[in-house]
Amino acid sequence: MEDERRMSPWFPFSSEELQVVLGLYGFAATTLAFVGLPAALLAGGSLLYAAAAYLAGLLVHAGRANRCLTLLPGGGLAGAGYVRHFQGARRSLFLMHLDDDPPGPELLQLYRRLLDAGVQVRRTIFLRPEASPAGFLWIAEFGNHANLQQRLVIPAQRSMLPFSFAVIDERKVVLSVPGWSPTDNRPYADHMVLRHLLVVDDPAVAAAFLRMHEDAWGTGYPLREVGELALLLAEPKRLLGDAA
Repeated sequence: MEDERRMSPWFPFSSEELQVVLGLYGFAATTLAFVGLPAALLAGGSLLYAAAAYLAGLLVHAGRANRCLTLLPGGGLAGAGYVRHFQGARRSLFLMHLDDDPPGPELLQLYRRLLDAGVQVRRTIFLRPEASPAGFLWIAEFGNHANLQQRLVIPAQRSMLPFSFAVIDERKVVLSVPGWSPTDNRPYADHMVLRHLLVVDDPAVAAAFLRMHEDAWGTGYPLREVGELALLLAEPKRLLGDAA
């Protein structure tokens, strides 16, 4: 039913709900006609009922949609908004890093706890040649882990996505996107910071983003030791040569 609502947002009723609405109308109209309500009043009442039922359906539909879509203004800064959602991870985290804003201490500690608890983490990192080194040095400082796999991609290998994202347990997506702050008026690739988070709790959406992650992962350079990162930051063209 939920899929039907998403395909037709202008018509907020499922077939079962429509039957209930029409059944109530039929009962009320029959009763009013039986007691002798004039036809003009009955027609006007029918129009009011239809309008009220439609507006009520739209409100209910909007409430259902809002439960799976949440905006966190400023949540992308230092990764603070990710923490609450990552805490629920039990199996996997698929991460796509693009911007220059390193995660804060709380998120770094959470990464460590999740990895130690057996959560499998795949991190794809877009290594832009003009990026701020501070946006990547934390990866080397974090170190290696048996449950952590990482690959590097530079934009020359594929078109660059306008956001970073995480897929949690293949059921929820957290996107970090540019926003309306003055900081975002800088050139896109000049110390880029994606400052707002959009959370989508929907397995179908998560599956689509997981395919995007897998596509980028397949073109990436395996980072088996974080010590390689310093060399690649100094000479990002090496990625293209190794990929070829």
